[in-house]
Amino acid sequence: MRSPSVSEFATEHQGNDRITTIFRPVAINVGTFQGLCLVRNISPEGMMGHVHTDIEVGASITVQMLGDLDLEGRIIWANDGRIGVQFNRRIDVMDVLRKMSRRVLDGNIQRAPRITIPCKADLYMGQQLLHISVLDVSQGGAKIITDGLRIDQEVTIMIEGLDSRRAKVCWTKTNQVGLTFFRELTFAELTQWAISMHHRKHSAQQSSH
Repeated sequence: MRSPSVSEFATEHQGNDRITTIFRPVAINVGTFQGLCLVRNISPEGMMGHVHTDIEVGASITVQMLGDLDLEGRIIWANDGRIGVQFNRRIDVMDVLRKMSRRVLDGNIQRAPRITIPCKADLYMGQQLLHISVLDVSQGGAKIITDGLRIDQEVTIMIEGLDSRRAKVCWTKTNQVGLTFFRELTFAELTQWAISMHHRKHSAQQSSH
């Protein structure tokens, strides 16, 4: 997914604080739930976004704007899949947007938000089938644990809760492998998957007690 440039952000004014309208997916953590939020607008004090699930008002939230930029806050309102977040500390909105618009930041490539929900998957390499573990998933790919794959090798992966996808190995490190999907997940697909996996694991934990 292409990162929008700063000039593509439409800006409004409300009171003394500028409210900037954006359409940017970010990763969020609320209690044991980890998922995606489509940020619609942001100000120095907080933000509004779509989460496609019910989140309790008053809950603490961590918003991962970038790989190393986490904003802490709390939910001050929630209505029909939308949430209002008040940050614990004021932010410099334009500085955050400039960083988000860069393809490379501090020598690291900016990547799409990743959902860190460990799960299982079936990996097909021709006629060979491997049962593997998945560390995280983004719209564009996944990080898995396995051995014996080489860079640029093409595979088919079926992650728990998702349909099968063709993918290519983009990097390997020890027993961890990065895959790039030929057909990206949509924002809605990844969002619903995260919600489904959260409910599935929550139900499994309740059944075990």
